[in-house]
Amino acid sequence: MSNRKNTILFYLYLGLIALVLFILQYNSAFSISIGSANAMLMLSLCVCFSMFADELHSVCFALVIGSITDGAASGTNFIFNTVTFLLISLAVSLIVKFLFNNNYRSSLALGIIMSGIYYILRFTFCAPKTGLANSTRLFLGSYLPSIIYTAITVILLYFPIKHLFIKYKQ
Repeated sequence: MSNRKNTILFYLYLGLIALVLFILQYNSAFSISIGSANAMLMLSLCVCFSMFADELHSVCFALVIGSITDGAASGTNFIFNTVTFLLISLAVSLIVKFLFNNNYRSSLALGIIMSGIYYILRFTFCAPKTGLANSTRLFLGSYLPSIIYTAITVILLYFPIKHLFIKYKQ
């Protein structure tokens, strides 16, 4: 019974964290952006969750978070975030399992790598719409600072997610 209660509490707290991050990301009353940099908090949550979960759980979590993000994000391709989060979560889970140690330094490295992949893919799909001159300005002025900002939020989310896994999953 205790294991079932811990699993329910784990997903309840994880859902609460996801809800708070979702509200921070898509609230129109205030902005968490710094200049032109905007952190992708849902991507940070997927990366942190995937560092501790196995492949199946991280893919399922990424499907849910990505579809919620696609439903809220206006002006983007539908299913872009879902597929990208799914691939990034699977990659993070496999990289942590086979290559990296699971610590905050690897969370910084994975945050930079995975947010870089996300924004490069986003740039690839958005660049034809803006033109070549504007797309370079978009990448250097907005996406590059967003990569760093998202990587920092991965480190900030690493410790609460680690605490949840230690307390409720062992």
